[in-house]
Amino acid sequence: MKLLNKLKNFILGNLVLFLLFVFSTIFFLIQHYFYLGWDFSAYVLNAEHFFYSGLYFEVYRAPLISLILGLFLFLGKFSESIYILIVSILFLFSTLKLSDSLYQKYFYKYRIKKEQLRAIFYFFSLNPFLLYYGLVEGTELLALSFFELFLAYFILGKTSGHFLGLAFLSRYNFLMFFPLLFLNKDYKKVLRNFFFAFLVIFPWLLYNFFKYGNWLTSIIDSYYLNIFSRQTMIQQFSYSSLLYVSNWLTPFVLVGLILVFFQLFSKNYKQDIKADFLFLLILGFLIYDIYQTPFKVQRYFFNFVLPFAFLSTLSLCYLIDKIEKKYISKMILSLLIIFLISLSVLFVIAYKTNGSDEVFSSAANDIQKLGLQECKFLSSHWVPLNYYSKNAHYLYDFKSALLNNESLVIFYNDPTIDDTFTKEDLENANVVLKTKDYIIITSVNITNQTCNKKLGSKSPMIVDSCGIIYEKSSIIRKVLSKFCNFINFKSS
Repeated sequence: MKLLNKLKNFILGNLVLFLLFVFSTIFFLIQHYFYLGWDFSAYVLNAEHFFYSGLYFEVYRAPLISLILGLFLFLGKFSESIYILIVSILFLFSTLKLSDSLYQKYFYKYRIKKEQLRAIFYFFSLNPFLLYYGLVEGTELLALSFFELFLAYFILGKTSGHFLGLAFLSRYNFLMFFPLLFLNKDYKKVLRNFFFAFLVIFPWLLYNFFKYGNWLTSIIDSYYLNIFSRQTMIQQFSYSSLLYVSNWLTPFVLVGLILVFFQLFSKNYKQDIKADFLFLLILGFLIYDIYQTPFKVQRYFFNFVLPFAFLSTLSLCYLIDKIEKKYISKMILSLLIIFLISLSVLFVIAYKTNGSDEVFSSAANDIQKLGLQECKFLSSHWVPLNYYSKNAHYLYDFKSALLNNESLVIFYNDPTIDDTFTKEDLENANVVLKTKDYIIITSVNITNQTCNKKLGSKSPMIVDSCGIIYEKSSIIRKVLSKFCNFINFKSS
């Protein structure tokens, strides 16, 4: 009863904040109901592997989302909704924590209350880019939430390394923020933070060592897939791409950026680590990271929402200080109307994806009807198909697959860069079923008994993980390769 009263008082005291949480959570749930992301499918499959000995497993994926999902898998597909609800609550909590720490150390000097700052910071954090990409593939908002908790405790000088470790276990690219742990005058706190970060990460490293003989297998596999193997597909970075993230917040972000630079070069600015410098540093890390990433998918810009939210909050706090009080409520109302319009557009976009994964469930049902559920099927869309069929694998080569008595599912209306076949290959193949969306191809007279049986996919993408690091000609990478071999008790 006491807990309910506290919750009631919190909601009444933070009504705008609560409504923002409700609207955003409803959107996340509806978006997932209408559309199942490729990566989200893979994380569910990994969860099944961890908790129910599922055959399919992608080594290169960070484990935390699958470990959380796995706890609720006994509820079936409803487990995914529970996960989304948990992450949305976690993001609200982490944003409140970060907002409160920023108020205590930075925003207290503006004409604004702590509760108002909470609503403003959360409001700017829930920009359309975050809403759209936050949970569509599963990990972005989870990792950002832990990173916000890290920053909240870091700003207050508290032990925070464990939160950065959790962010890293959600998405490996948060490794780039570990140098922030050195931004502390007390070397004991630096060591403590590194210790707690390592303590969180160590069980996963140990799992990799016992499973694959290398502490870093999953991490290096991820590096190989996202960086090393895509060097021939490098896309140029353009600052205009950041407009997708800032969208209607762009004026606030620009004003905030100007204010930060003015403050940094002010005579009264102290050289301690301040919030404005910290977020400018984070922005620099993110620009460097996206610049180094070969394939610049829009979703990879996700973490920019955090420094943009800070800059936008700074802008609004500055305006509130400068404009007359009678205009403030009108300005806030205008911003809320813009938010609701943006959210409405996102609901429409989400609705238009309704049924997009039905093609994969339909194909899985047809495989079952053909009596080939124990057979190994290959497809360029192997992950979403495997989510339903549990017997799909990567289509490595069209002709070789058929020679190996493996069956194929081709979604010809949805081509990918992994397609290894031509129109003639499809016309000359033994098609046992054709629909308006896909065809199923097998060897002649194949049965559930004579086909190549389904197998688990649990192996790393590369055998010599340490060797991949060495292949780049940098001296630092060669040192890292030797270190990798050393910790795995191998001769370099």
